[in-house]
Amino acid sequence: MDKCQRDAFLKVVASSDHHAALRREGLSVKDFIDSQSEVNSTPKLVENIIKYFSTDNGKFNSFMPGVFIAAQFAMTMSGSPPPRSQFVLSLRELKEILEDDKLDAVAEWYEQRF
Repeated sequence: MDKCQRDAFLKVVASSDHHAALRREGLSVKDFIDSQSEVNSTPKLVENIIKYFSTDNGKFNSFMPGVFIAAQFAMTMSGSPPPRSQFVLSLRELKEILEDDKLDAVAEWYEQRF
């Protein structure tokens, strides 16, 4: 995770209503950032945000704050965010991917949508 990605991620987490939910679940933003020091691909980071914050044993656990943070991070890193209606559609598609346990398809989702 480079400095730009780290700063964007921290900004998304700080500006979301989901930070408290992460803390309640015992999920550490710092631990996540530390674990991503070798990852510089934004699509891979989006996938890893979901894997870290919204899965248990490799399965989607329906913890939506992690998904919203990943989607907001994706939108922030895209440089030109899509219109709100397109973002909502993209979020629905992402949720379907996760409910079908296709976590490895998240990076592809990012590439297609952003």
